[in-house]
Amino acid sequence: KEVPACNSSYTDEYIRQYSAADISVAVNTDRGLLTPIVFGADSKSVLDISKDVKTLAGLAKENKLKPEEFMGGTFTVSNLGMFGIKQFTAIINSPQACILAVGWAEKKVVPNDGPDAASKPFITKSVMTVSLSSDHRVVDGAIAAEWLKSFKKHLEMLLQLEMDADREIEELKEMFKEFGPTKSVAMLTDAKGRAFAFVDFEISEHAKKAVEAMHMKDMRSEEQKTADEGKEPELDQDGHPTNLMYAQRALSKAER
Repeated sequence: KEVPACNSSYTDEYIRQYSAADISVAVNTDRGLLTPIVFGADSKSVLDISKDVKTLAGLAKENKLKPEEFMGGTFTVSNLGMFGIKQFTAIINSPQACILAVGWAEKKVVPNDGPDAASKPFITKSVMTVSLSSDHRVVDGAIAAEWLKSFKKHLEMLLQLEMDADREIEELKEMFKEFGPTKSVAMLTDAKGRAFAFVDFEISEHAKKAVEAMHMKDMRSEEQKTADEGKEPELDQDGHPTNLMYAQRALSKAER
């Protein structure tokens, strides 16, 4: 989106620039290289893209891809990092204008530019090398450099979000400790960048009593307010006050 010229294709008649990013992913099969497509990758979350890539790679290796699932695309990614290849140059998947070659991520000792640099001058970081091949009839070196700059920014942002998520997970575990032992915590981000936390924990007897006491207090407060206003309390179909039903429902939900 930031460098739209790289999401283009070249023909003898025209240069077409696409609004959607349909990313071709190079997959090695017994029949040679196939490039199944993750359609609309620009509108999907990282989790959804990961699921799509795994599914498409499996279909490609089993020779079950439909032609429309691997013919086309607007940009290609080729990853040889899993083979221990540090850096390589990929051949453009014509008529697309660009292909990204992703190498192996290795650990390196680098100077620490963080707030704790004085006490910890050097730290270990994962460093990954990528190379962008581009058709200069569409994307020249300056535009390609702009795309790589944008790619680096967003990748580092994603890694920072992952580190922030790890820290928030620990904070959530600490927060829910008073309710009972935490089984698991998961944080997901949707396509709009909204983060959601899912906490699975066993509620303790102490917490059950606390929740019950809290809602009983609210119920009594509501009953007193109703009495002060001279109103009759609202009843459910069984003739019980609805605020009591609410308290019981809330406690049941907490127990689950």
